[in-house]
Order: sequence, then C-alpha cells, then structure tokens
Amino acid sequence: MELDELKEWLRVDEEDEDKTLSSLLLVSKSIIKLGTGLAQEDIVDDEATAELYKLAQKIIITNFYEDRGAPGKENVGLTSLYMQLEVYKMSLKSVML
Repeated sequence: MELDELKEWLRVDEEDEDKTLSSLLLVSKSIIKLGTGLAQEDIVDDEATAELYKLAQKIIITNFYEDRGAPGKENVGLTSLYMQLEVYKMSLKSVML
C-alpha cells in the first residue's frame, strides 16, 4: 500500500504525519508477517488476497494511529483477516510441496 492510499483512508491531508504513517506502514507489514507467516511479497496474482492484506494493514495502522497510548483490545475483524491470510499462506506451502 502506498502512503497516499493510507492518508486517504485515514483522512489525513497534511504532510506533517508522513513520517509517522510511513513508519506504521512498515510496522504493519511486520505485524502481519509475525501473526500469519505471510509477507506482502508472497501474494502473487491474487487481487482478493492483496486487498485483504491491505485491509489488515489499514486496521492495524488505524488502531495505532487513532488510539495512541490507549490500552489495546482485540479486534475481531482483524483476527478474521489474519486467519484468512494464514490460510492463503498455507495454500502456498502446499503448492510448493
């Protein structure tokens, strides 16, 4: 996902948050990979899964960006996205066998 798409999602117009948002983009990739085993680069020729991945990024980043300093709570929608991305990753492994 590009910074412009993220800023549109968050409704951020100014550039003074660009460094923070760029950092959150990187962090979201790490969180998804650690949570599911799926890296963004693993998604090839599957637009639906690529969109699921970006939605997971948006939810993670929104939580961090809007709830700065607030105690975390489980996001059921994000958990569902993680599970779907994990299934995609497992299907990649079975194809490689």
